[in-house]
Amino acid sequence: MKIPSNLVALVLGATAISGCAASNSIYPSLSIRDFERGQGSFDAPQGSAPIEIAPLPQDKAARIVALLEQLQASHARFMSEAPVARNAVVSGAGSAAGEDRWAAAQVALASLDSERSQAAVALADLDLMVADTSLAVERVDDVVAAREVALARLREQDAILAELRGVLDR
Repeated sequence: MKIPSNLVALVLGATAISGCAASNSIYPSLSIRDFERGQGSFDAPQGSAPIEIAPLPQDKAARIVALLEQLQASHARFMSEAPVARNAVVSGAGSAAGEDRWAAAQVALASLDSERSQAAVALADLDLMVADTSLAVERVDDVVAAREVALARLREQDAILAELRGVLDR
């Protein structure tokens, strides 16, 4: 004998709803409890000394210099490859996917993307250093300045890549 699906749905629904009608004594109340109410003040106690920011340690300063050198080298390679890539992209513009000129343009763009990702690695390391330095309550100014340099270089590279992709997509 085949049981109608409507009957099965009705029995399952009734069983599920009956669970909602169970006793309240089993489950705790969801209302706010006394200890959850805000009390007191979150201000610093009177007479407490202000937190002193420590100078940037030498190892972090050296790491900033190394990251900026890595960034500048990657950016220099990107900028030296950009004219070659631009020629390949202009040559490949309008060609069908899979043609030699289109493939050469794609390879040139991939090479630029590779150099850009090297600069992005330096930016990521500087991002982590900003967080670590802030949490260690150390002077963060030099790290933030280096991070801004990295961001500026990446924005410049992104603009060039967007322009070249726009030429190729025409």
